[in-house]
Amino acid sequence: MCGIVGVITALGNACAWSHEEVARARDQLAHRGPDGAGLWPARDGTTPHALLGHRRLSIVDRSPAGAQPCVVRDRHGIAGVLIYNGELYNAGELRAQLALQPGSLHAPRSDTWALAHHLATHGADALSSLRGMFAFAWLDVRRDELLLARDPLGIKPLLYCELAGGQGTQHAHLLLASELPALVSLREKVLPTLPDRAVVSAYMSTIRTTLGERTLLQGVRTLLPGEARQYALRGQLALRRAWEPWRAPRRERHASTPDSLEAAAARVGEVVRESIVLHAEADAPVCTMLSGGLDSTIIATELLRRGHAAGQHTYCARVEDDAAQHAGDAATAMQDADYAHRLASQLGTRHRETSLDADGFLVRWSAMVQALGTPLSTPNEAAIFEVLRAAGEDGHRVALSGEGADELFGGYTLVLAGLSHALAGAAALDVRGHARLALESGAWMGEAIKPQVLQASAWRDLGEDHALHAWASSTFADLLALDDAAPHDQPQHALGTHLRWQRRVNLAGLLHRLDTASMLVGIEGRTPFADLRVLELAESLPMHLHARLQVGAGVGKLLLRSAFAGQVPRETLQRSKASFPLPFQRWMAPLAPLVLESDLLRELVREPVLALVVSRPAEHWNLAWPLINIALWEQRWWGRAPAQAAHSARSHEAALAGHSPTQMG
Repeated sequence: MCGIVGVITALGNACAWSHEEVARARDQLAHRGPDGAGLWPARDGTTPHALLGHRRLSIVDRSPAGAQPCVVRDRHGIAGVLIYNGELYNAGELRAQLALQPGSLHAPRSDTWALAHHLATHGADALSSLRGMFAFAWLDVRRDELLLARDPLGIKPLLYCELAGGQGTQHAHLLLASELPALVSLREKVLPTLPDRAVVSAYMSTIRTTLGERTLLQGVRTLLPGEARQYALRGQLALRRAWEPWRAPRRERHASTPDSLEAAAARVGEVVRESIVLHAEADAPVCTMLSGGLDSTIIATELLRRGHAAGQHTYCARVEDDAAQHAGDAATAMQDADYAHRLASQLGTRHRETSLDADGFLVRWSAMVQALGTPLSTPNEAAIFEVLRAAGEDGHRVALSGEGADELFGGYTLVLAGLSHALAGAAALDVRGHARLALESGAWMGEAIKPQVLQASAWRDLGEDHALHAWASSTFADLLALDDAAPHDQPQHALGTHLRWQRRVNLAGLLHRLDTASMLVGIEGRTPFADLRVLELAESLPMHLHARLQVGAGVGKLLLRSAFAGQVPRETLQRSKASFPLPFQRWMAPLAPLVLESDLLRELVREPVLALVVSRPAEHWNLAWPLINIALWEQRWWGRAPAQAAHSARSHEAALAGHSPTQMG
């Protein structure tokens, strides 16, 4: 629900940025918060040591009580200032706790108010009480501290940049923002914008736009899911304390943990239903993204069962692909939109389809890279954007999505079956071996072909992707440490850790995809499955309860299928997991020549590979997708206007507003 931006220096040091500069950066986030803007402190003639900006998307308590920056005052003056992006689903509990304190104030319904006062009371200890999606900066005036924090699943983003001002951990300035363009607009005043080649190479392999805390731009960091950073401000800007998300308490099995499929499914049904209800609460219109698959159907049917309006409006995208229709392509004969249409008719929802064809895909793709300042991760981002744009046109401000169910409950059976087979047939793997296996299971450019893709000199300078493999090994080691009593040399236990990798690593990318697509149209995407309480339950259950694997895939999400067997239509319950049928492989060709215009790609990638992408992008789609994205991204920051005027030279604002290619000519 919003976008945040800020500049913080040590207490007593003047901010090197003006109110006008911070306001301009803030307003680059207007799509994230179209309902209002705030800046603290006000222009009062003094030179502050901190400037905090905010753009508001009003969802819960749309009154001025939810305006930001939120200033907390006590009898001594200002206690602290909060800028916050997200939604707390236990804000009512926090307000009730605050009401018990002596001299408590009347509490508005705003979760912003509840979070700010909870932080003023408990400081960093408040983090353990939060349930929701959030990224925030809390300037604690009384303690002369700054606290940055991000929710455990990484649903909401927070980027930051520490500008050195001395030795060790001392810094002159800290810049922060929800998106890259806003942050870079502040940072470019003192530093040039340069690519981080190690992350660019990692993106080619993984199509993830971050590598741990590193982003595609040098010196710009992302707060990790579940991470918090606390800075001392008096005299210097120094990092005092950091929470590392992978160093979480070890999982312990309790006597109350269900150990049979029936008992576990009953518990899963209870927790998921409660999460769906919490995620549907809002003071603005709510809808559901309905793919016709199990996850979105559970959300829609549960809301309809309770008579909740959020389940009555459903949206889906339909692919319009003339080439497939003329060829009688069986893979697209029955697509998500058909299943969703049939299901919506059975449920009686007000259903709307939005179409995406090749021209629309190319326009959306280019415009989203331009607006976000990052490559896209998956091609489906364009379809998600299209669905949410249609929902926004109809006045909806919140959209519920089924993201997270596959990662939490073992839905990717094809991948898991492959991992299970590899683990059973291999000798005992060390941490590095497990990490390589995890990377390879989702790689676009596998380890075997990467040396043939990159220039020999570039491959050598990158240390043969040393940064990527070091991060993967460190991450996998941390995941193993969460349950270090388990015998990880046994395939079933090791497979459980690979499922945990999907939850911690893959899911963060998918949630980022939903956040960026939804925020570009001023809609808050909510994920009832990707919820802290649901995650905790899923983590406590053994692998064999999540999926039944066999050669070729098997059956996943056993617990969800069992928990909602009497509620979800049988056809949907038995439908196999399938990706959204977006034929991006055939659609990429008009943008493929951009790779030849990229100085960065010519520096990193072998000439024959670039030529192959231009001549046969559909055949070599695993190379074409990341390389074309990098070319578009390079032009966004450093390049000239793209040569493909038919798709790229249009107004990006018009493209994101939803006009057709002919209207934008």
